[in-house]
Amino acid sequence: MSVDSSFRRFAIMAAAVGRICGARLFKKYSLLAPQVSQLSTNTQGWSKNRKVLLSTLGIVGGGVGALLFALEQSVDASSGEAHPPHLPWTHEGWFKSLDHASVRRGYEVYKQVCKACHSLQYMAFRHLVGYTHTEEDAKAEAADVMIKDGPDEEGNYFERPGKLSDYFPSPYPNENAARAANNGAYPPDLSLICSGRKGGENYLFALLTGYMEPPAGVVLREGQGYNPYFPGGAISMAQVLFDEAAEYSDGTPATASQMAKDVATFLRWCSEPELDDRRLMTIKAIDDKEHTTESSKSSVQCSGCTSLGPETVYVSKDDDGTVFCSRESVPNTDVTAFLRQAAIRSITCEVNWSKEGGIVYFSDTHGHVLSLTFQVKDTWARGLKRWFSIVVLMKDKMLLLNITPLLSDHMQKISKELQAMANVVYDAEQKVCSQRALRLRTGRNDFGQSRSLIHLTGSEDVFKNLHSHFTWMLKAGAHTYSETLYTSQDLLKKLQPQALKNSIFDPSTCSVSSNEECMSLRSLDQLLSKSVFRILFFCTLTGVNIVIKSSTIQAENIVEGLKRLLPVNKTNYPLIRQANDKETILPATCLVEETQSSYFSCKWKGILPVKCPTLMNRIENAMSNDKFNSDVLHQYVRSLQLEWLGTAKAVKAAAESSGQRSDAVRKLKQVFGVGQHDEPLLSHWMTVFCD
Repeated sequence: MSVDSSFRRFAIMAAAVGRICGARLFKKYSLLAPQVSQLSTNTQGWSKNRKVLLSTLGIVGGGVGALLFALEQSVDASSGEAHPPHLPWTHEGWFKSLDHASVRRGYEVYKQVCKACHSLQYMAFRHLVGYTHTEEDAKAEAADVMIKDGPDEEGNYFERPGKLSDYFPSPYPNENAARAANNGAYPPDLSLICSGRKGGENYLFALLTGYMEPPAGVVLREGQGYNPYFPGGAISMAQVLFDEAAEYSDGTPATASQMAKDVATFLRWCSEPELDDRRLMTIKAIDDKEHTTESSKSSVQCSGCTSLGPETVYVSKDDDGTVFCSRESVPNTDVTAFLRQAAIRSITCEVNWSKEGGIVYFSDTHGHVLSLTFQVKDTWARGLKRWFSIVVLMKDKMLLLNITPLLSDHMQKISKELQAMANVVYDAEQKVCSQRALRLRTGRNDFGQSRSLIHLTGSEDVFKNLHSHFTWMLKAGAHTYSETLYTSQDLLKKLQPQALKNSIFDPSTCSVSSNEECMSLRSLDQLLSKSVFRILFFCTLTGVNIVIKSSTIQAENIVEGLKRLLPVNKTNYPLIRQANDKETILPATCLVEETQSSYFSCKWKGILPVKCPTLMNRIENAMSNDKFNSDVLHQYVRSLQLEWLGTAKAVKAAAESSGQRSDAVRKLKQVFGVGQHDEPLLSHWMTVFCD
């Protein structure tokens, strides 16, 4: 295909304009300002018509100044720069698309001519897919280029064949190397040059075809050429486009003007790869009847977004009465919103590293997702393939992780089944008309709405098959892992039976001794006095030896009363005992002795802390509460003891697994509200009562 004759005429006219500008026929005008100043001075003597004359001169001066400004902007002889002519590009206008065949030929010109000096650092090989090349052709183009990659496991850099995700490499390793190879000039990157230069593709075409001999008086450095369309005229890039300088794969004659037109179109596409899509959206937005395409006339909801229809529901009933339903949409709006978000994320950002494959991601607010992404061949698709994903939503993260291997295998089976059926339809359609040849010839990339799975696979029962697959997945997942709700007692009995001993699940633990068996706490408080009772109270909770001497009252009753403060019922507790006449009392022992009739004194080298343990404070508050009788008080004290016994067991288990001074133990104590004043009690209980 040869270039239009209009491009040849414009190329000749462009060179002529360059010669005219080079002659510098016009000059700047600045002679009017002194004349206006002189006239204004001469009118100072006028009185009656002074204002009228000044207004007239102002209007005339403004008009002449505007005319000179327009002449200055249109032609400036001192700049020596020509303005590129406006050419009739086929993609001009709001409703015109780029010539895809010209874009592909422009890529061939860049590859054979421009690539030696200029880079395309913002363009990747994947941009070629579905526009100028098929995926296989684009992969072949990328594989022809060696990309520097690394470092590897040994820290070395290496070269590998390019991939679709790689960007076009620069011909030079750095800017200094580029300047050294081009006589100090730095070849600009061409990715955005069409948008960055005034005139766009008109400027590029004029620049590539506008080389000429320099006018008289213009001095050029060695290696420079003259181009009136380049600012200043002196350009370091030599003329590179000559007839047959490149070879087109489609057989188009490679004239200089044809190559300039094609590479300018290609660089326009590089500057705006989304140009056609944006214009197509404009067409659909304004609904212009004169320029409406076939796809914009159709319904808003395409067949690719529908499956069974809003009224159709597939139902399967299991032997145990379980009902499985499949429908196009979910009645629950929250589930629908999350399902739509999960479907979009599964084909955009939450994808497998190998593009096709499964992935699991979690969301505590909405739910957790297992998705499998795969491609299905479609001759109507832009890249001849369409993305699909199978999504599984679940609220239970651990259950999803456990059944992921089972579900993933069956999801792979579903994807391969759909791909096999779609390949048969794709091959049959390609035999009728090759989409690659059609798109390269016509430049068409809009084929209407997306097709549904029924059309892609050629099977009317494809959704019934999917219903059976999904039913099997739900049933198999439920049979593989079933959820059983255990109570705390059942769970402890299953995981750690010994933990039930001395806990709230042990019937004997929660029993409270009657008043006939031992003395009550309030009776002890009245018998021993408040100060002595508090010392014995603290010593009992923290494990200090207590010895009791009494002549009128049986000391055994006092011992049994103090044992009410212990979390575990122990008959033989050596730390609280009755005095023996042959026993030698150690200095660290707390000795309670009856000095007079029913009057007791306490001898103990220790002192009560300023802040007593939390359990001791809570029991004292309960004892001072008049609404608690003795039975209620002792039952309440028992619940407090079991609470702190559970705390001691939990802290001991954490200390044994991670260390006594570990950060985990410290944080666990903070959760339970254990302070520094509780450490003596907690340490004693962990040692004695948490066996």
